[in-house]
Amino acid sequence: MSITQEGNLLSFPINIAKTIKHLRKDMVDDWFYDTVGYEDLLSNPSSLFKILQKNLETNHGLYQSGSKTIYDVPKNPLGLRYTLEIDFYDRFIYQAICTFLVPFFDPLLSPSVLSHRYDKHGDKGLLFRNPIDMWDTFQNISHSAIVDGQCLLITDLLNYFEHISIASVENAFIGMMSKIEASGGEKNTIRSAITTLKALLEKWCFNEHHGLPQNRDASSFIANVVLDSVDKRMKAAGYDYWRYVDDIRITCANDAEAKRALNAWLFRVLCG
Repeated sequence: MSITQEGNLLSFPINIAKTIKHLRKDMVDDWFYDTVGYEDLLSNPSSLFKILQKNLETNHGLYQSGSKTIYDVPKNPLGLRYTLEIDFYDRFIYQAICTFLVPFFDPLLSPSVLSHRYDKHGDKGLLFRNPIDMWDTFQNISHSAIVDGQCLLITDLLNYFEHISIASVENAFIGMMSKIEASGGEKNTIRSAITTLKALLEKWCFNEHHGLPQNRDASSFIANVVLDSVDKRMKAAGYDYWRYVDDIRITCANDAEAKRALNAWLFRVLCG
């Protein structure tokens, strides 16, 4: 088996070629850009595999991650947000877990979520659908509400990634296991990937047991899974509800209905 295609590093399969391609895409808008774009590592999958393999051998089969570094980066208007920076190898493993889990879990997510959706039939080998197209769809939904003379509720989640607990990540993934289209053996492998993800996030989290790495495609996918129950309950309650990352839009008939929708959304978010 060629390690440029798939390597048996951890207890779940890692498609090295796909992970590298997805990682390249994710690195395009990094806040802290590497001078050579990590080409010395990305262009040599054989060396990458050997280094990760050595990590497992040295730590007796347990992947030993590095530590995170926390920085503040500017956020409009005149604010700051944190960023958790992890080393390249940890970031590769983080992306590899996401690349493996997305095809199983994305089909279960609400169609009202338009950010970081699996591009199952994409011809460019990218993991997610074109973000510009998805954002335009999100904006068009908002525009339609205004043109039709309806009331548009616009809100968002403050400190979106910071407040996601690692326990809620594990619970959300495990809670959806019964709905996944996979064999028993595949589900066992999926559970192993979730266990690895939980262990790594506990080491990388922002504050004790909360906080995902920001500006990462993997984190956005994980957040979609965590918020899935809220997304579905809002749709089940009859609301014309849409979400793009942490931006929420709900089309309502009038101001009174918008206030009720906001209260309903807040209740579902706070109650989990």
